[in-house]
Amino acid sequence: MEEALPGYAGARDQFPVGFRAFEQSAVRRQVATFLDQGGHYLITVPKPPYRCPPAPYERACLIAQRMKEKGTKGKVIVVDANKGPMPPPLAKPMLTAMREMYGAQIEYINEVDPKSIDPGKKSLATSKGDIPFQHANIILPMRAPGLIRKAGLGERFAGVELPSFRSRADKSIFVVGDSQGAPLPKSGHIAFGAGQQVGEQILATIAGKHKAADLGDEVTLPGAICWGKVSTSLAIMINVTSSVVVGDPPKVSYEVDPAANAASSKGAMDWGRDMWNAMLG
Repeated sequence: MEEALPGYAGARDQFPVGFRAFEQSAVRRQVATFLDQGGHYLITVPKPPYRCPPAPYERACLIAQRMKEKGTKGKVIVVDANKGPMPPPLAKPMLTAMREMYGAQIEYINEVDPKSIDPGKKSLATSKGDIPFQHANIILPMRAPGLIRKAGLGERFAGVELPSFRSRADKSIFVVGDSQGAPLPKSGHIAFGAGQQVGEQILATIAGKHKAADLGDEVTLPGAICWGKVSTSLAIMINVTSSVVVGDPPKVSYEVDPAANAASSKGAMDWGRDMWNAMLG
């Protein structure tokens, strides 16, 4: 939502995030320049919903690790619109990791609302004053692609019914992934699980075998595991489970490591390989 931050749209190429195709290469070049030159590297975190809630903090930690290794002078400034790292159960172990591992490299500022950005002066105006920077990773508030609005399926996100992920506006359409507007984390794992579920449901419907859940039935929704890496060898596991009683809002539960550890770092890579194989063969 580029209009959410005045001054951003006209200079977006200066602030690569990594969500657009091939943009991750620009982020890598930007980080490499920062590690060589030092200064202030700014990362903003919007209020949910946004893609992969632990990602901004993970990025800050991994850049900070490289700063320590290279002796980079400066700091990563995390400007968070939230009370603490997202999702809330992650806040304590992530804050502990940032403070204990990267106290000299990361400055964390919470409950800050960005007001505007001046790309020429390289300054972010916020509810707590102006913050100067040399490089910036501006993560803006998010919405579904324009197709959702053009198709009349919703405004910011597509309204869906759970547990089916069927569009509220058109019963012949299902919406999964980041575009759907259910109060579930916008993670790749949940998108993958929802895609499998909807595919099976469509096949069963075609075969005349699908039975929709009745009002009052409790149904398990796609779950997810994700990982907040705080270094190349340590990570925090976040296990998300959810269910819905048809007609009520979903219930979402989190199981989070109390501290970053090596086993979860290995688990993250094992999980990644399993997911890539499942999706791509």
